[in-house]
Amino acid sequence: MIKKECKKSFRLLGLETIHRRISPSHQRRSVIEENLRREKAGYQGEKSLDYYLSFLSDRKYLIFHGIRLHNTNQYYFQMDILILSQSFFVILEVKNFGGAITFDEELKQLIQEKDGEIKVYQDPLSQVLLQKRQFAKWLQIHKISSLPIFTFVVISNPYTLIHFKNSSNRLHMVSNSMHLISKIEDIERINHRDVLTKKEIQKLTKLLLRENESKKEDLLKQFQIHKDEIIKGVYCPNCFQLPMKRGHGKWYCNQCLQSSKHAHLFSLQDYILLFGTSITHKQLSDFLQISSRTITTNIIKSLNLPFEGKGKGRVYELSILERNMF
Repeated sequence: MIKKECKKSFRLLGLETIHRRISPSHQRRSVIEENLRREKAGYQGEKSLDYYLSFLSDRKYLIFHGIRLHNTNQYYFQMDILILSQSFFVILEVKNFGGAITFDEELKQLIQEKDGEIKVYQDPLSQVLLQKRQFAKWLQIHKISSLPIFTFVVISNPYTLIHFKNSSNRLHMVSNSMHLISKIEDIERINHRDVLTKKEIQKLTKLLLRENESKKEDLLKQFQIHKDEIIKGVYCPNCFQLPMKRGHGKWYCNQCLQSSKHAHLFSLQDYILLFGTSITHKQLSDFLQISSRTITTNIIKSLNLPFEGKGKGRVYELSILERNMF
């Protein structure tokens, strides 16, 4: 049973937002596009595993995508997929590489060859083993009974050619999507004794969901993009054209001729991703490119946003929209 669905990360959503709100000729556009391509590939690879994970028994297994936890106030760790059972836990590090990849055990690197280009990445086997140590420590901090924790690096692209150099006893930790379930079933045959009760698993599930904290980044600062370079306005949810025009209580797109009553909600999510959850009447009007103060006021009233302050100093909180994103 999936207890935490696979959703786009803050980083992926933010990159998508920047990509549609900077000029096609922007000097940082190619860098944004390359990072966006990588993030999309990772998301699609993780999402594709849901089909195979659906063959696991809902009665025996609980599945969490993208759980991010902290062992101290300073250090966080994130697992692509965490699988709980009453007998053992499984951590999956998902990689959506194409072409041919080589796990170099001596240098602790992953080398990808694709379209005549060679790229070197951090060793995902070492990554997932570190996640295992961090999760074990997290369980200890929260006084959760110790269970065996198994780890796999899953290559989600079925056409990827996998090689091993200087192979070791860690090779069993690598799997493609199709063989993953049989590997988990092999673990189950050996580790079939229940250690945790159903009540304890339910308690752990609530704790994981409560302690999960999405990572947020200042992407504009990271990619050296000034806020004034962001194209403002409401984008069309149908064709993504900017900006839509407001009239008669709706937003109208001149490109695809579609209309929407609630297109501004998607653009306010863009604001959250780029600038945070606090917004004033003036900032909302400016970002959505609304010339009428009355229309801006009506939109704010319709959202029923919590606020602090009075008059022009009033600051509204957009957290209610943020909760629907992650």
